[in-house]
Amino acid sequence: MELRNIDEQMSSTVNNEEIEMIKQNQKLKYQDGQNVKYAGIISSIKKKYTKNNKIMAFVTVEDLYGTAEIIVFENAYLKAGKSLIEENIVMIDGRLSIREDDTTTIIANDIKDFGEKKVKILTLDITNADEVQKDKLRGAIKYFNGDKNNINVQIKVNEELKPCGQIYLTEEILGVFEDIIGQDSVNVV
Repeated sequence: MELRNIDEQMSSTVNNEEIEMIKQNQKLKYQDGQNVKYAGIISSIKKKYTKNNKIMAFVTVEDLYGTAEIIVFENAYLKAGKSLIEENIVMIDGRLSIREDDTTTIIANDIKDFGEKKVKILTLDITNADEVQKDKLRGAIKYFNGDKNNINVQIKVNEELKPCGQIYLTEEILGVFEDIIGQDSVNVV
């Protein structure tokens, strides 16, 4: 009686080919083009322009387990402008790009701030500025705009606020803006 039970068990178990198929399916937990969400801290941003003069960025995001390379094309870049600052904690909604000969990356569809972290904003009030000051200010904003932006910038005209990108801000750079339009017209919140 016991031999018959063992024989039935042996005939009902899966064969080696089936075991290999199960193992391969478990390895393919993630697939090329699959939608994913990923949260982490932005550790670096490299901005580039395409052949068609459209902006894009390669963003490195770290979490507790390692780093991930995020590719941000123009549509997602423009939507996520205020969130794309180094050391900002973000949530990325995108799709996997898995290539055999290259590292796996995430193509971002949307990037948002994660949690309640308040992003600092540099407000430059140009309500009373003359054209020479405005030209100097434009030049300074372009000059201090780079790969390692750490603060959003907005321009205030009367009561209207207009976003104008991000810059890398230090105490010295803040002093440059204060020299151009006056200390009362420069505010970091």
